Amino acid sequence: MSEVERVCSAGKSWMSDLRIYVATHKPFKAPVDTLYTPIQVGAALTTENLRYCRDDSGDNISYLNKNFCELTALYWIWKNTHHAITGLVHYRRYFGQRWHWTDQFWNEERSEAVTGPRIASRDDFAEFSDGVDLIAAYPNHISVSLLEDYAVMHGAWDMYLVREVIAQETPQYLSAFDFVMNGKALSLCNMVVARKEVLDRYCAWLFPILFKLQKMPFYKAYDDYQKRAFGFISERLLNVWICYNRRTVCVASREIVGIS
Repeated sequence: MSEVERVCSAGKSWMSDLRIYVATHKPFKAPVDTLYTPIQVGAALTTENLRYCRDDSGDNISYLNKNFCELTALYWIWKNTHHAITGLVHYRRYFGQRWHWTDQFWNEERSEAVTGPRIASRDDFAEFSDGVDLIAAYPNHISVSLLEDYAVMHGAWDMYLVREVIAQETPQYLSAFDFVMNGKALSLCNMVVARKEVLDRYCAWLFPILFKLQKMPFYKAYDDYQKRAFGFISERLLNVWICYNRRTVCVASREIVGIS
């Protein structure tokens, strides 16, 4: 086998073992491309069976969905899957195309594929052949610091507790936490596609922090929206993890495409 054939063969190998899960809590027009697998989040909290992959099988935290949002799917991916490259998007948000795309979505009511916005297809992740380890959303640039923004949108005191737990669990991340929270750029939506071993490293850091916070009572008097605190916190922590690990992890960015 020539070197060119070997490289092409390796690329096809990981492309065939690439899987992106689409978090949803209701029926939706799922992409036709087999890259995407819908996963019903919070499945343990409802009697409705959407006939998708579910986050309440195997090792799971489905019962925490009201507080952890799409993170119950991320936890399930971490603990129950073994794809070479994997990730998570939302039923209304996907990573956009670079060179190749799919725009076909399955309409259950009409039993046919319908055309929608262009999103990344299975063969549109050549970054991983070029040494990229993780893809996240393009950072949003805001006019105030992330801490000030969090204080307006949620509550600054949450971040005091987050910093306290990081100081206890992984103090080496404190400088990255302070740098990110004082900065003005943020990758949102808890959307990632990564080599599985890299995703595992991120999850092994993230979830112990969240579980320690979850045992505290600070969020229990919040309204239903703000009780989703751990989803909001993790959006910031993804950026902290990326900041700290850039010395060993190659990170690329993609735009997010919204689906109405």
